[in-house]
Amino acid sequence: MKESARQFLDEAGQDRVVKSIQLAEQGCTAEIRVHLENECTSDALKRASEVFVRLGMHKTAARNGVLIYVAVKSHKMAVFADEGIHKIAGELFWQQEVDIMKRHFAKGDYAAGLSLAVEEAGKLLARQVS
Repeated sequence: MKESARQFLDEAGQDRVVKSIQLAEQGCTAEIRVHLENECTSDALKRASEVFVRLGMHKTAARNGVLIYVAVKSHKMAVFADEGIHKIAGELFWQQEVDIMKRHFAKGDYAAGLSLAVEEAGKLLARQVS
């Protein structure tokens, strides 16, 4: 993985991820965010849940926010979904999202990993949450 969160995505990669989020959110009322930071000293899912609350993502009316979390230097990642969508998707779906990222990150294609994870979350949200 890259050296730091600042270096994780080049400008083209950032644009790709932003466009993926915009497209995913068009089909539903959910909020999707990607959060990159350098270090995670605890469990990635626990940290993702803390960031989720700190960003106020738990305040969506349908409780359908999704946070894709990556700790770059720690090589940790997780997807945290609010209760409204987590109970629909289940743990396996979110683990598959992490697996998508891992496959692409292993090849150094960070933008593709994040974009595909966002797109898959968006498809689920569009089908399940209006």
